[in-house]
Amino acid sequence: MSPILYLTESIELEKFSNTDFIVEPSMLSRFGKLDLDKTNKLSQKAKALGHKVYLEWDILMVEKDFVQAINFFKKIELDNFDAIRVQDPGAINWCLENTNHNLHLNLETGNHNFPGIKSWLDKGKNRISRIILSIEWSKSQLSELLPKLECPVEFLGMGRILLFYTPRFLLNIGLSNRESTLEMGNTNHWLEAAGQSEESPHKGFPLLENRHGTYMFLPSDHCLLDHLKDLSEVGISNLRIDNRFMSDELLNLVLEQVKTPSEEGYLKIKENSESRLIRGFYNTNKSDVLFKKLKNHRIQRRDENYLGQVLDVNKKNYLAIKLKNPKKNLELGDQLSLQTPDGKTKYLTVNWLKDCAGNDKKTASGEDLVFVNHVGGVSVRASVYFSYE
Repeated sequence: MSPILYLTESIELEKFSNTDFIVEPSMLSRFGKLDLDKTNKLSQKAKALGHKVYLEWDILMVEKDFVQAINFFKKIELDNFDAIRVQDPGAINWCLENTNHNLHLNLETGNHNFPGIKSWLDKGKNRISRIILSIEWSKSQLSELLPKLECPVEFLGMGRILLFYTPRFLLNIGLSNRESTLEMGNTNHWLEAAGQSEESPHKGFPLLENRHGTYMFLPSDHCLLDHLKDLSEVGISNLRIDNRFMSDELLNLVLEQVKTPSEEGYLKIKENSESRLIRGFYNTNKSDVLFKKLKNHRIQRRDENYLGQVLDVNKKNYLAIKLKNPKKNLELGDQLSLQTPDGKTKYLTVNWLKDCAGNDKKTASGEDLVFVNHVGGVSVRASVYFSYE
């Protein structure tokens, strides 16, 4: 499993072997700092030393930014690159139509299913030579997915976890010369800070603002360097190390661990890391466990006595009820139990019953919308049941 690093100006290329490098122009990459000249020179040097070199184009763009990005892209010496890494659908289509390079498809922020990934592979035909998967794939899910893919896969071995992105500039509000500072062509705009939640005790979220917008990261870093054997057995062929926010000392420990995995090596990495290390979703992805908690259990239908839901309340006048049980009829004199979203239970005897046209009815069924006499304390979205007490 070969490591992939980001090529920065501080890296001494002569010291690296069997390492692939990602080159990040600031115009095209979310966290890139290289101008056009440095992009061309660094990629040329890395290529001359025998490294595989990949061009990063991972920003998300509106039309104006897309036009500027293409103009910049055309000035890059593409002969220095073995592949282009793309994320934006517009950039993917443009590269397929206007270049002959292989593409590394960045799917870190979406397509968490085989049909979605397969559709992109079909679109790219033989041009997509690598897929970059999201860290939200667990080990068991990777084991099921990778045998289906006829394409090498890249996975994040260690690095920051992006929580939030906006193209807005949130950190430098109020600074002077703001407009000139935030020009699309300004490679120097780079602000870092730490954030904390106003609603919880959580703090220490790394914040970063550059020419492309504002980013927020999890305080803990993603790290699977104690599972390298598992990753290899699952079928991960390329391991990316995000060295952009990493000290040289830590990077050396990481590369030694990738080369010769050991428990001792992993412990040294933990000791030298400024951030807490976590495995994220790798062992198990339980994000769907929260779905039930997001639903208000008080208004979920629970039994065969369910009749429908309150759609409107007109105080002292009526309740509008949408019938949702085709097996039950609502009739004059029926006793109803109404379960409100805040957990209260109200009881109602149907003294009068009308349809949408205001006509008096003796019975209603199917999916009718009906109006009945009002009862206090009932709100919209209350669930309606027959009461047999």
